[in-house]
Amino acid sequence: MTSEITEIIKIGASLLGGGAIGAVITNIVIAYRSRVQPIFRSVRVIPFFENTKFPNMDLSLALKGESKIADFTNLDILDIRMENNGNKDYQDFAFGVTLPDNSQIINFVGQSSDRHHIVQQETDVNIHNPKSEIDAKLMPFNRNDVYNITLLINKTEGVKSLSEADIKFSTNASIKFTSTRLSKTFLEVMLFLITDTYTLKRF
Repeated sequence: MTSEITEIIKIGASLLGGGAIGAVITNIVIAYRSRVQPIFRSVRVIPFFENTKFPNMDLSLALKGESKIADFTNLDILDIRMENNGNKDYQDFAFGVTLPDNSQIINFVGQSSDRHHIVQQETDVNIHNPKSEIDAKLMPFNRNDVYNITLLINKTEGVKSLSEADIKFSTNASIKFTSTRLSKTFLEVMLFLITDTYTLKRF
């Protein structure tokens, strides 16, 4: 946006800043800022055994647990990216991931930007205790924070790789999960300029 257009918007906002128009603008801003907050999440499913060069070979992975070694032949890697696109900060953000009954999580790895951002696994899962549901916390989950979580999924023999529609996200927070990353729109810039100008005018 050019500086000339910015100045025009500010002048227009100043002219409209008082009276009934000012009240309307204030209500629009309040409604926009009070909207249900968006949380961006992306999902990428990677088949563990990409056996395209040797299609006649049956591959398996042996994993050692506390008391046994188990072989797995039908695994997926599930990469999850969580990003706070809203205008609210969370001291901790609790959420869950639910898979179909024929797909169970056997390993969980969380990654954050630094040691002051923590992914806390709330559900214990391993090869002895696989589960189709898992809960976690992101601490904190402030505006523009990004976390990555990787799950190792064991599927019933013959079950195809998971699709995004198979993976359900849930939380008790007043947010909506979205697969579209939000960026600053023209409306957001307008609201910022109008709010800024209107606030200066009032005070």
